[in-house]
Parts: sequence; C-alpha cells; structure tokens
Amino acid sequence: MSCSFKCLCMLLLGVCARVVVAAPAASERPAQPLVIIIHGYAATPADHWFGWLENALTERGIEARRIALPDPTAPKPRAWAERLDLLTRNTQRPVYFVAHSLGGIALLASLQRRIDADPAGAHWAGLVLVSAFADPLPALPQLDAFVAARLDFDAIHAHVDRQLVITARDDPIVPFNLSMALAERLHSPLLLAPDGGHFLGRDGYTRLPAVLSALRDMIGAGNDRFGCNASL
Repeated sequence: MSCSFKCLCMLLLGVCARVVVAAPAASERPAQPLVIIIHGYAATPADHWFGWLENALTERGIEARRIALPDPTAPKPRAWAERLDLLTRNTQRPVYFVAHSLGGIALLASLQRRIDADPAGAHWAGLVLVSAFADPLPALPQLDAFVAARLDFDAIHAHVDRQLVITARDDPIVPFNLSMALAERLHSPLLLAPDGGHFLGRDGYTRLPAVLSALRDMIGAGNDRFGCNASL
C-alpha cells in the first residue's frame, strides 16, 4: 500500500469519526449564585417570611441559606460580627444578601470590615435590606451599640453590584424615614410601601414577594423561572 493511499485512508477515517466535544471544565463553568438570609432582633431563621423565601429560591434552582445569629433577644454586636464575618468572606461566587431589621446594620458593618481588610477582593453581587436602619431607634435604645460602627456607605455601594431597601410607611419599630435615610446614604433604590408595618409574621407577612422579585432582577434568572411580581 502506497504512502499516499495510507494518508488518504487516514484522512477519510478522520472525517467520518465521531466528533466528541469535551464538557467545560468545572473551573470554566459560571459560578452559581448563593442567597444568604439574615434575621433581625428577637427573631430566628424560622420566623416571618424567611423560610418561604428560602423555599421559593430553592424551587427555582437558586441555593439559599437562612443564618442563625446568637442570642437574638439580647444581641451583642461582637457575637453577631463573628458569625457574619465568616459569611462575607465568600467572594468566590455571586453572593446576595437579604437582611431584615437589625440584621441589616449588622451585615453592613461586616461588609465594611471586609472592605477594610481586603479592598481589592471584597465584592458582592447584591443586597436587599428590609426595614433596615443605620441610626438609633427611639423605641429600642438597647440596640444603639449596633449603629456605633463607622461605615463608609460610598465604599459599600462601590463593592456591591446592586442594592435595594424596602420599608413601609406604617412601620412602628423602624420609622420609614430611617430606612429612607439609609437608602440615600447607600445610593440605593428604595421601595416604600404604603403599609406593611415591620413585615412580621405575626402581622401576616409569612411571604414577601417583593424580595423574591428583587432577587429575580438582580440574579437575572427571568420571569419564567421566578414567576412573581413586586406586590407586598
């Protein structure tokens, strides 16, 4: 068999051979988002709308975790900081935070510490703050220590891709003007509901579609996957 004939056969075999496309390596696949849900004062991960939100996200293929913070009825900034600082170090995948009430200012303080420690590496995908504040609450002076931390709101804004603050005009615990002031400092959009109070389970808020809708927009999964609207 001549050399030229052998070469022709090899070429034909190569054309007819089954083409196998290798799957992308794990390192080349897009990182999956993670949503971390943080409760507030005198609450647990089982309260209010937190479980509903975790389940709704899980059903749509989004990993979500509810986080328990120590001694919620007598919270200490240092104890909460130690727990939250472990969470804010995760910057290897898109991380979205949802924080209610006191959990919001505690989270912002943790983000600030991470920014101070690693300004080049500190980055988060999204932040949804519900009934949040950054000033002393007239009705709850025992929480003043949480608002004593120095926060650079411009820096936090620069290190978080998207933010939203949600509040209600009739909130009896965190006056809505305090949430509005926080949104302004963060340069964040504000969703101001005419009613809803503090969005507590005992007031009927065991679901909060506005939060799910905000995450839908932030994650960019599309209406066909999330199927909810922004109603409160």
